[in-house]
Amino acid sequence: MNVRIVTATLLSITLLTSCVNLDKLFKSDYTTRILHIPASIESIEFSDRRTNVSFEHDISLPVFSKPNQFIEFYPKFNSTHQRLVFDLIHKNFSTDSSRVVKVNVELLEGVKEFSATFTRETEKVKIK
Repeated sequence: MNVRIVTATLLSITLLTSCVNLDKLFKSDYTTRILHIPASIESIEFSDRRTNVSFEHDISLPVFSKPNQFIEFYPKFNSTHQRLVFDLIHKNFSTDSSRVVKVNVELLEGVKEFSATFTRETEKVKIK
């Protein structure tokens, strides 16, 4: 009985720790430079120009990945995404300028990708 418990424990630890990736591609404290554009914003309009948009709420990642596995997901350009872009744009413009601009934001590409090899799992986001 003890041999089964030890074997099950070792197998569980091996399976769970084999999926841990300690590499980071990006810093978690990523910041952007403020542009200080000398104009005030009259309005911001958003349009999604993509031909592919997924119907699911979010990407469905596998519990156990297989080598050469690849998943693409095209998230909806929802109000949360629009709010992030809106705040980023507003942060870069002046609020007291006499020059007024209308901003049009077009989403041309937006995809989440998951890929797996024998030794690594990778998630990427592409936005254009």
